[in-house]
Amino acid sequence: MSGSIVEAWRERVAAGPDRAAIRYFDGTIDAATLDSLTDALATEFQARGVRSGDRIGIYLQNIPYYPLALLAVWKAGAIAVPFNPMYRGDELRRLVEDSGTTGIIVARGTDEATRNALTGTQVRWLLSASSRDFQTRNDPRVFTEPDAAPSPDGDLATILAARRGRYPARIMHDGDDIASSPTPPARPDRPKARSTPTGISSALSRVTPSGSGWEPAMCPTRSLRCSTSPDSRSTPGSRC
Repeated sequence: MSGSIVEAWRERVAAGPDRAAIRYFDGTIDAATLDSLTDALATEFQARGVRSGDRIGIYLQNIPYYPLALLAVWKAGAIAVPFNPMYRGDELRRLVEDSGTTGIIVARGTDEATRNALTGTQVRWLLSASSRDFQTRNDPRVFTEPDAAPSPDGDLATILAARRGRYPARIMHDGDDIASSPTPPARPDRPKARSTPTGISSALSRVTPSGSGWEPAMCPTRSLRCSTSPDSRSTPGSRC
C-alpha cells in the first residue's frame, strides 16, 4: 500500500490505465488520461508559484474539473480548499481570507463577480473551467445558457492543452496537508469562522483491491483514521 493518496492513485493508473475514471454525460475520461491532465494542471500550478502547503480553492459544481483540480492540487503539493458555489460576496470573501487561499478554480462566467468580491484579498489568480468540456451532448435541459468567456487569468482547457505531457515536481504530503474545510461564515454576533485542516476530509482515503483492479473509496468525515499511512489504514467496508 502506498504512503500517499497521489502514490495510491498512480498505482491505480498502472493497474488499469484504460479503465474509466470519470463519466460525464456521453463522455468518459480513462485513468491514464486523467493522470496526464492532472500532471499538466499541477505543472501550471507550480509555474504560478504554488508551493507545498499553499491553499488552492475549488469553487465548482460537480463537473469533471472538480476531481481533476483536486488531484492536481495534491500533485502540486498544495492543500485543496473546497468552496460551496452557493456562497457569494461577503460570505465567500470571509472563507477565502480565513483559509489563506491564494488561487481559485472558478466556473466560467463567475470570475468577474468572484474577482470583485475578493478584491484586496491574498488571492492572486482565478482560473476558469467550463461545465461543457468532456462531453458533446450539450443537453439543453442542463446547459440552458451559452458558454461564458474564460477568465483573463487563464482557462483550464487552454492550460491543459498547452502543458499536456509535462510533469510536476513530486512533493510528499503529511497527514494534515490534503484538504482544508472552511467553516461557513459566522453571524456578526459570533466569532469569526475558522478553516481547519481535515487530513483527507471528503477525499480519496484509501485504495482497496478489487477483482478488476483498484477502486477508490470515499471518506466524507473529518476522521484521520482513514489516512493512507500504513499504520492507520481503514479496513474494506469499515466506517471512516
